[in-house]
Amino acid sequence: MALSISPKTRSQLLTLADFIVKALANELRAQGHNATGALIGSLTTRLQQKAEQTQIIGFMLRYGLALDSGVSAGRVRPGTAYIDAITRWLRAKGVTGGEQDLKSIAFAIRNAHLTQGIPTSNSARFSSARGRRRTGFLNVIDEMSRQITEFVAVAYDTELNLTMDEFVKHQNQLIKVA
Repeated sequence: MALSISPKTRSQLLTLADFIVKALANELRAQGHNATGALIGSLTTRLQQKAEQTQIIGFMLRYGLALDSGVSAGRVRPGTAYIDAITRWLRAKGVTGGEQDLKSIAFAIRNAHLTQGIPTSNSARFSSARGRRRTGFLNVIDEMSRQITEFVAVAYDTELNLTMDEFVKHQNQLIKVA
């Protein structure tokens, strides 16, 4: 039988989910991953209940996984679509110039990716994150584990108290009937 949680506990867990999303968004910004805001805008969560557990499930655009772990030079696929994507990214970053100038810059970036992978060593200068890191933004969740554990403990303490209150009320009603 699936257990349901109270609206109050649900609200507390949704607050925790928002807290996690904000921490991830802040880390992405600190790492310099906010050209269009699409990845940050895609960070969403939902509560999922299965049997006797409630989970916070997170979602983001697929390329967020590549930003988190990086891409080795051997896995870079340097086709026309790659150059076009870099050119669009350059425009989103506000780089100005003619089409040929942007393509030249895109080819230079692609060549760096082919030799160094992603992120490149020079990209650290765009990061204000601890250690100038440009990968590992999902590690923020692990770094917040103590806070998350405390938050969940408070939420479930509330849930336990509500459940016990309901149990006592029910027992008192049974006593009155008898």
